[in-house]
Amino acid sequence: MKPRPLRRYRRPQYPTQQQVRANPKLLAENLPPSWRYKPQLAGAIVLLLAANSCVNGDSWKPTPGPATVPPPRAAIVAPLFQHGDGYGAIGCIVVSPPSFLSEEDALQVIVEELDRAGLPDWERDVDLAGVEVAQREEHNWQDNGEWKSEIRETTSTPLQVDLVNQQNHIAIEYVSAEDFLDLGGIRSGSTVQGYDMQEIAQHVSAAVDQQGDNVYFGALYDPVVNYEWTSSWETARAISIEEAKALLREQVRDFVEWLEGQGAL
Repeated sequence: MKPRPLRRYRRPQYPTQQQVRANPKLLAENLPPSWRYKPQLAGAIVLLLAANSCVNGDSWKPTPGPATVPPPRAAIVAPLFQHGDGYGAIGCIVVSPPSFLSEEDALQVIVEELDRAGLPDWERDVDLAGVEVAQREEHNWQDNGEWKSEIRETTSTPLQVDLVNQQNHIAIEYVSAEDFLDLGGIRSGSTVQGYDMQEIAQHVSAAVDQQGDNVYFGALYDPVVNYEWTSSWETARAISIEEAKALLREQVRDFVEWLEGQGAL
């Protein structure tokens, strides 16, 4: 005689394990009549079955709720992920001009990488509550025939970050040439304007670290790939832009890895 699997079977007349988990009272309601007159036995059976349903229910799992992450008690700021020098200058004496990534091109790259990491649903241009960024200017003066210079803070402006994920309490600011001055970049008094993207990213991160609350924050920056005119201007610039996008992707991947380490994902 060879055992063969049942293809069909009758529905059991007693409560199934899944039904008991959904309604534990079914255990007491479906005890054999002879057991009901023995309270000690009936109580022990109910406790035994209830414990067994909690321990051995590998086939049953609770329906997961929304994948939200509890907000941190204070702002948790990521370090700067350095991929690309992030420095360029424009002006009359610049020989190797920079290829700046526009806000739109950069944010497209950033969102693509975040989506691959399982982080969709980003809001654009959101004010980060309670955070202001100091505006700065260079002050020059002459002391006993010697020129001196220092950076002074002037005013403060509210920080509007580029991307926010409300579900996971994550905010991202991308430092570009377009918002360099608005984020505290220093306007040059000469014909050459420098753009130190890493310094501004650190400046913004420090502001969030000191003033922010309930957020995981990361500042990304334009890698700023400078190009040489070894071929046509269009070809050289296109190559440098693709290189800058690749470097920015590396920044985003490092940021995602940092988020995982913080338990934010």
